[in-house]
Amino acid sequence: MGPSRTPGHGIFKGVAELEPGCFMWVNQNGKGTEKAYWQLQSAEHPHSFDKTVEQVRELLLEALEARMRELFYLNITRFMPTLLDRKDRMSMGGLEARIPYCDHRLVEYAWNIPWSMKNHQGREKAILRLALATILPEAVINRKKSPYPKTHHPAYLEAMRRGVLAVLKDREEPLNRFADAAAVRAFAVSGKRLTVFPGSAS
Repeated sequence: MGPSRTPGHGIFKGVAELEPGCFMWVNQNGKGTEKAYWQLQSAEHPHSFDKTVEQVRELLLEALEARMRELFYLNITRFMPTLLDRKDRMSMGGLEARIPYCDHRLVEYAWNIPWSMKNHQGREKAILRLALATILPEAVINRKKSPYPKTHHPAYLEAMRRGVLAVLKDREEPLNRFADAAAVRAFAVSGKRLTVFPGSAS
């Protein structure tokens, strides 16, 4: 129901214009009552500010856990095979290398450990440090993780320098399309040791 008339002539009796957002409710006796489609009321939010922030924090932690699992999976399936291949090559000269931490049962167990425990107090290898805290000397327990593979032998650095310069001389080398040849050449010729990679935090 609503305004239904022509100028100066009523078509129906008792017709009334409805306010915007309203409708006409007619009871059993035919009496109409104007009602609103909605009614705004002030109400206190069921969750406090602290509770809302806590929920957001939980979502962020879940996102971090999911991201770390992605990185662990990529490390196990992409990077680890390369390290195992190098281990096999090093063992061909008569030195037998053992890798107890690669036991599949230990890998499966560690995979399900939450990142918050693996990174306890912001320390890498936190679980291993705590497990051996009463066995190994404190200097070993608190020693910063040494990345693998890595060598500081001057002969290795010199071989790498010569190899990089040889790559830069080859115009057909695909790697030259992804690197600043002038910057890499200047660094290789200088003989400096790179301790902070360009673009990374110092």
